[in-house]
Amino acid sequence: MSQIYNKQETRKMRVAVFFSGGASSMQAMLKDPNHGVLYEIAAAFTNKDDCPGVGIAREAGIPLVRRNFRKFCEEKGIDSRDLQQRSTYYEAVIRDLAPYSPDIVCLSGFTGAGSIIVDPFLSEYADRILNVHPADLAILASRECAGCSVRRLYAGNLPSEQVQFLMADNRLERKYKGEDAVYDAVISGEEYTRSSVHIAREEFDEGPLLVQSKKFPAKKEWIEEKIRQRNFRPIRKYADELQETMKWHGDGPAYLKALQLISQGKVAVEESTVYVEGEKLPYRGLTPD
Repeated sequence: MSQIYNKQETRKMRVAVFFSGGASSMQAMLKDPNHGVLYEIAAAFTNKDDCPGVGIAREAGIPLVRRNFRKFCEEKGIDSRDLQQRSTYYEAVIRDLAPYSPDIVCLSGFTGAGSIIVDPFLSEYADRILNVHPADLAILASRECAGCSVRRLYAGNLPSEQVQFLMADNRLERKYKGEDAVYDAVISGEEYTRSSVHIAREEFDEGPLLVQSKKFPAKKEWIEEKIRQRNFRPIRKYADELQETMKWHGDGPAYLKALQLISQGKVAVEESTVYVEGEKLPYRGLTPD
């Protein structure tokens, strides 16, 4: 078991924020009473030449690092779709961040080309890269939907090591991964969704859960009626609006709670299990309800 961050009295925990758009979680951090007290944003990184988050970082006086992924691949003759070749890009990103000595990397809407992080970056910041996802990642399902034996299993209350055995033995994965997670959840009949802060590891959206946000109820009966009518466009619009609400009232608060605990030296990880002040958390991590 190892602490994610060992608290130091002589300095605040240093955070690097990665973004590709408006960096809403970074905006939440800048308004956080703990920002500048327990932790500070030491640098902001984007894989684009320009996006709304660039202006936010500049206005806040945060050192900004930009490295356009597509241009980098063109200059180096790298196939942008090849994850092994992508390591060259993240070697450069490690060098970019070195002057700012971040303790933690927070992904805040880090999307688009090059957003799938690979080694050596994953190893350089092992168990120190956090991501927030707009879904309850404690809900599992079989990997292959056609004829699958498990369509939905809530594993949030179980010990993490037990969940790992269940997943391996039954070919399970987290049900609501990817960019359409909110839409997938509401159209599948979930009564609510919530934001999940997890440790980013090699397998996409599968790292240990640290903190989940409050529940955001879904308009289940209305959605069921639209499905019966085969009118899916309003459901898509509703899911987009719900995700926008979650961005500000789910992602941000969950991130701030995670940063508070980590910056106080209270969070440790052992394989898939998270501990807070030495107490083992269930698979879902900390939740407000």
